[in-house]
Amino acid sequence: MNYKTFKNKLNISDNISDRYSSINEEINIDNYQYIIEHLLPTIIKKHSNSIITEQLIKEYSNKVFNKEFSGDRVLFEIRKLNKLDNILPNKLDYILEDNSRIVINYETQELINNILGNHKDIIDYMQKNSNNFSKTINQIKGYH
Repeated sequence: MNYKTFKNKLNISDNISDRYSSINEEINIDNYQYIIEHLLPTIIKKHSNSIITEQLIKEYSNKVFNKEFSGDRVLFEIRKLNKLDNILPNKLDYILEDNSRIVINYETQELINNILGNHKDIIDYMQKNSNNFSKTINQIKGYH
């Protein structure tokens, strides 16, 4: 059942639905702000040898608000911490360059991070579309 059908069965008006969407977005932003202000430096230290600068914090701050696929362990951990960002248990959704959406579980994301984290060329290939993404995931799982 798609969202529109579900909404119609519940007789939810667009106004109420929009209001809830707006509230969820505000909560999501507040949650990310807390993570960025209080947890991000610790998460970066845990996964990287980078020197933590204001510029690095700003770069990650900008990245967490989009759902672009990444092999970055820092972004993965931030998204795991934000409960509204992963509505399906133990899964994350991403938007690829062709605007298709994909959903993967944490285990698959960790596999990607471990195997492809330093291979930006392959990550870029996966970001193009769902076909490239699926093909790469199948190859990784076949070799792992």
